[in-house]
Amino acid sequence: MSTQNTPAINRTELLNTVQSNLDKLLVDSTKALPSGFNQSRFLQNCLSVLSETNNIEKCSAASIAKTMLKGALLDLDFFRKECYAIPYYDKDKQCHVLNFQTDYKGEIKLAHKYSVRKIIDIY
Repeated sequence: MSTQNTPAINRTELLNTVQSNLDKLLVDSTKALPSGFNQSRFLQNCLSVLSETNNIEKCSAASIAKTMLKGALLDLDFFRKECYAIPYYDKDKQCHVLNFQTDYKGEIKLAHKYSVRKIIDIY
């Protein structure tokens, strides 16, 4: 029974470390963030999504924070399923790595935001 509680403590400690790392990265990257970016909402959404992600405790806090920062810089929301943080096992590094992946909704948002020509929705 004690082994079941240990991952929860590790997960909680990891999420606290991720929160502080991500907060520092967001402050350092303030000029690169999109206009109107809500940092506190983004942090809450990230922590909510990460708390439900399987095998997150096997990834390093730095790789998790960097993955979350990619979503912030692109103005994509993990909570709205515009992008995902997916842990993979990297055979070369012999450890789990958190990867950033956009969803179809995120791709559409990016296309509308950064397209040279205006994109017209036809549906």
